[in-house]
Amino acid sequence: MTYRRYGREREPEMVNAKELYRKAINYEYSDVNKLNKHNTETIKHFLAKATVFYLLRNLKHDVITGFSIEHVGKGDILDLSSRVQYEIETQKSIANINRVKKKYINAGIDLIIIQIRKMPMDIDGMRDYLKEHIRP
Repeated sequence: MTYRRYGREREPEMVNAKELYRKAINYEYSDVNKLNKHNTETIKHFLAKATVFYLLRNLKHDVITGFSIEHVGKGDILDLSSRVQYEIETQKSIANINRVKKKYINAGIDLIIIQIRKMPMDIDGMRDYLKEHIRP
């Protein structure tokens, strides 16, 4: 049995999982370790994203903040070193959070959803709150 992926046929045991993982996530190499801001982000969302980015970079992780995943959507932060995606969530709806979880689980991606509705807005409190969600 062979798989046809990206125009080539390969035996299943010959498929490099790292290569497929990299190809399924679309990003520019120039965006690695660069903090990107989107026009529709709230200041609270951006500050949380910037703080998570800062914490991951202090751990010497390679990070992307502007990327898309094929057939899934766009994401907030992807830690390339530990292969974990961090999604900053501002929605109150549990149904929406569960929908996001299911979407990424179906894509086979490790996902951490950080709920920022109750996040402290002072710098030290924000850092400590977000640090609890970071995987080393």
